Amino acid sequence: MLTALHIKETESNSAFQRVFSSFRRNSVKVRIKENSDVQVKIIEVTKRRKALNWSKLDKYIGAQRNRLLCDAKTKLPKGRSYKRFFCDDYKHQLCINLSISLLSSLNDCTLKVGFVDMKMQFDSVINYLLKYIDTLTVVTEKTDEYMEIADQLLEETGAPLRISKSTKALANCDLIIAPNGLYFDFIPKHNAVILTDRAIDKAIDCVVIHDYDIVLPKDINSLCPEFLNRTYFASALYCVEKMYQLGSLIPSMCLSSNSVLTISSLKNQLKKLSDKS
Repeated sequence: MLTALHIKETESNSAFQRVFSSFRRNSVKVRIKENSDVQVKIIEVTKRRKALNWSKLDKYIGAQRNRLLCDAKTKLPKGRSYKRFFCDDYKHQLCINLSISLLSSLNDCTLKVGFVDMKMQFDSVINYLLKYIDTLTVVTEKTDEYMEIADQLLEETGAPLRISKSTKALANCDLIIAPNGLYFDFIPKHNAVILTDRAIDKAIDCVVIHDYDIVLPKDINSLCPEFLNRTYFASALYCVEKMYQLGSLIPSMCLSSNSVLTISSLKNQLKKLSDKS
């Protein structure tokens, strides 16, 4: 079971309303959404007083308090083992899915592509990427392990891998895929596209994609509470409920630091870079 919490603040515009609200009680509404695979408990609290009685909410939340689905702005109490659910694994998968989809859509792809896998978490992706590109630059701390993969690939398929510990090796890449984040000790290529899992504070002249939107199957979308982001909800289904079929979804839209991009516009951006290479 998943448990989602939404705290709705009521506004008191006048002095009378503020005084009156101090006598009113907070209300709690609990409902269940379910299908054959999963059950979602939705707890909606209408907050009319300044303080919430978390002891009363405990009986509704129960053992789910350490992986509670809620908006990132929701303030959970300290000292009660409450913790907002968060897991990056699903976003990593969406980043990888999008990168493969984009590369597969380009005919005669000449893009210079870099792949950041510091801890060797995503080495199984290499074979999929090399279906659509001639060579790949891999930045990793596990250089010895990756050299073994490079030697095997060169012998079996003739596909070369360039292995480096430094992100400076990515300086000439048109597309950089960094599912688990990217640090900078280099200046990226002008208009390069970076696919990653978090926003980048450094000012760079690139398209940095750091969040992803998906279209859920109807039966699953109907379970998603209205106050939760779809991708965040799907990450809970994927990581907690082991609904690994969601791991095959390809993002329908994506978010950069200052805009929302369609997949079509992102493909066009990469095509222009490929034509220039």
